[in-house]
Amino acid sequence: MLIAFRTDSSLLIGMGHVMRCLTLAEALRKKGGDVFFICRDLQGNMCEQIERQGYRVHRLPCAKRRRIISSRPLHSPLLKNSLLADVRQTQEALAKENAADWLIVDHYALAIEWEQKIRPFVKRIMVIEDLANRPHDCDVLLDQDALLENNNYNDLALVPERCRVLQGPRFALLRSEFYKFRKMRANRPDEVRRVLVFFGGSDLTNETAKAICALLHVNNSKLVIDVIIGQANQSFEEIKHLCSLLPNVTLHIQIQNMAEIMAQADMAIGAGGMTVWERCCLGLPSLVTVVAENQERV
Repeated sequence: MLIAFRTDSSLLIGMGHVMRCLTLAEALRKKGGDVFFICRDLQGNMCEQIERQGYRVHRLPCAKRRRIISSRPLHSPLLKNSLLADVRQTQEALAKENAADWLIVDHYALAIEWEQKIRPFVKRIMVIEDLANRPHDCDVLLDQDALLENNNYNDLALVPERCRVLQGPRFALLRSEFYKFRKMRANRPDEVRRVLVFFGGSDLTNETAKAICALLHVNNSKLVIDVIIGQANQSFEEIKHLCSLLPNVTLHIQIQNMAEIMAQADMAIGAGGMTVWERCCLGLPSLVTVVAENQERV
């Protein structure tokens, strides 16, 4: 089975869309799927990391000047190109492969208008979503953040009647190592001895530095602190300096063992994005900052 992913990452978009797609891609590959990605070559993208994990990546070029033909959906500027140009370039990327059995789309700037134009080029379309603010033409929709009392895609007529909706945290896309460390770390001490600070791969508003500054006021020289940032973090030098002011701090950059470090922590300080479900899986008490509107409900 040939499976294509259309998703993007950048300093503005962040890393979350690609990370959850990689989680699903790995599960599909273990089942025998042949997986490739279609991503725009944006500043701060994760294309090289995707390739290091063994996937083919078709890179879409950025327009010299941003041209947005359609004002919908709200996040259209994230494409850094016109909707029609993205359709054409995605079609060209798909044509370089055999006919895809599934196209999995995880992108706030893409919706029904784009999907209807792409549908003749793929057999099935799956959408990964968490906004519930625009209609889709898809066969499967996954919203791991949807709570029971909101985001009912069928009632809101946001998907076709034939669409299968997978809704709620029980469908959360978690890498297999989180289940492994969940079993290993069943109980946590009452005393906080180790703190994890992580606000996502790009952290544009530099919440990481704010958290470290707060920890400077904690009068506990024995407290062990792990600070994690992505390689696209533009505040690296400031964060590195702040970490040097605290004892027992380790600064991690673009790690591959998040579950292991998270399992060692007694408390986390972080954002309300995809990592929420990772912390919940490991039962990690957390101080959570909302850095985007769609994180408030979760």
